[in-house]
Amino acid sequence: MVVDRIGATPEGSAFWVQGAAGTGKTIVLCHIARQLEAQQHNLRIMFLTYTHALKGMIEQAVKEAGSDAAVSTYKRFLYSDESKYDILLLDEVQDVDRQELVDLRSRCRHLVIAGDCEQRIYEPDNTEEAIIETIPCEKRRLLELFRVTKFIVKAVKSILPNTILAEGDVQKIRDASASVIRFTTPRREARWAFEEAKAMARPKYPAVILLPHHGAILEFCRELAIDMDIADSGPKISVKNGKIEDYNSLNKHFEYHKVAVRFFGNGIGKLSDADGRPLVFIMTYHSSKGLDFDVVHMPFLNNDTQIVRYNPTLDRQELERNLFFVAMTRSRERLVMSHSGQKPHPLVDLLPRDAVVFKDYQEPVSEEEEDLF
Repeated sequence: MVVDRIGATPEGSAFWVQGAAGTGKTIVLCHIARQLEAQQHNLRIMFLTYTHALKGMIEQAVKEAGSDAAVSTYKRFLYSDESKYDILLLDEVQDVDRQELVDLRSRCRHLVIAGDCEQRIYEPDNTEEAIIETIPCEKRRLLELFRVTKFIVKAVKSILPNTILAEGDVQKIRDASASVIRFTTPRREARWAFEEAKAMARPKYPAVILLPHHGAILEFCRELAIDMDIADSGPKISVKNGKIEDYNSLNKHFEYHKVAVRFFGNGIGKLSDADGRPLVFIMTYHSSKGLDFDVVHMPFLNNDTQIVRYNPTLDRQELERNLFFVAMTRSRERLVMSHSGQKPHPLVDLLPRDAVVFKDYQEPVSEEEEDLF
């Protein structure tokens, strides 16, 4: 056990909590902090997250675990805090630059990292071997899947055939539904995705609409606003280089029109925004890493959709698969992918038909039309 090993190596140690998506790595780190504090008072413990979006969730998880550990993004810690700590707990290690890993190791007596190299989307060379070469550490692997369902495992295996996810490791009793829906227009698709997500959202349990990049978020929000006839009124939304320049203005626009959707990520918004009302978050695939939601919608997955828009050092096809994998595995209960046009994205087309339902969207029949027959 990591806590026992840390106690047995007072001079310093490093450990890696490994596990696939849905194994509870983040929660394990929270409980490690609590157990260490129970054994030794006055320990200086810092929990480091990768994104601002994760920070709020970790703060809540740390509190619920009964720990007093401080929480920060790892970038802010490295470049704004010169202190040394007894324990550093670092989540999403697979996407941390290796020189920064070395710097983090020098800032603590014990370093506990968590992550899954199958989910790396920023650091292409961060293989398991490379991370261990950078920071020699003992490994502990989590095997049971508590969030990911058998449907999701089947679907992911079509995208990443060599994934360590296995149906036999799934502990969740209730399975999720997974579907791909084809629409005739992106405008109808955007409105339907929002309405369906809103219908499933509950206070403290927001639904999420995930889009591959900021250009896709602009397109989605534009289609939604035009369909709802709110594009030309309310707070102004500035756009630059095909992206929304200020997401606070976007959120103010939707709030002005009493539309229960908010952008979440890049330091804007927090999970607690949904505590008192049903709310739909809009996020990029990147910002969703480490988070999970009951209901996940992934619209605009057309045949010509670019999941990766820039020229990565990692093979584009591999990065697209990893990003798509990350987005799919955010779902706890319901995953809905959609597209407009004849063919979906090639990665969607790979999904197994015995795990995912493919269908065309059917407009609901009005009561007047029903009366004609």
